Amino acid sequence: MKYDKLVATAIVFADLRWRVLCASLVALIAALFMGTAARAENLHPQLETARDGQNVIAALHIAIPAEFHAYGHEPGEAGRPTTVDLLLEGRRVLPCFIRTGAVQRDYYDPTATVNVYEGDVTFFIPLPDNAEGKPFTAELSMLLCSNRKCVPVNEEASGVIPAPAGAVGDMPWGAQWQALRHKPPVDASAAQTGDPHDEPGSDDAASEVWAKKRSPPTVHGR
Repeated sequence: MKYDKLVATAIVFADLRWRVLCASLVALIAALFMGTAARAENLHPQLETARDGQNVIAALHIAIPAEFHAYGHEPGEAGRPTTVDLLLEGRRVLPCFIRTGAVQRDYYDPTATVNVYEGDVTFFIPLPDNAEGKPFTAELSMLLCSNRKCVPVNEEASGVIPAPAGAVGDMPWGAQWQALRHKPPVDASAAQTGDPHDEPGSDDAASEVWAKKRSPPTVHGR
């Protein structure tokens, strides 16, 4: 009888320890997932404008989270292209000028050469003369990748076109715009539109949950 009781007690404690272990693992996985999702969502989009002679240029700034990069609008031999569409009053898609990005080897295919954005990235959009004060929507699509996983981003940032903050030459991003102004704008509709879950290194379940739970940021200008 005593032996049976000892066995029963041992079984109860073993079951309890197993339940605690499982709960701890679930909590750890959830914490890791939520931390990654928060970093991936934290693009901090901001829009400001400046005058370039008689023209008005909008600069849409985003911040790529630390340890992540986004593939360029021309990604190279792997990855999903970054696209940006700026809609004015919900209708007109304006042309966007984007730099090529830095060249490096892909995390998930070391034989592939890719163009990537890291840190602060700015997209440039020439505006119509009467754009000031009108509502806009910026649609951003990209794939954020670290050396552990990839997270697809499909963001909408909305706000009102602000008044020009000054001349382009006085803005910190003025030199970037001058380097791009004579190049053709990016045609977002011509970019690849493959399923982001098919990209190497993507976390299908985490990406799907993250995409459903995210809340779009609102941009009011700087």
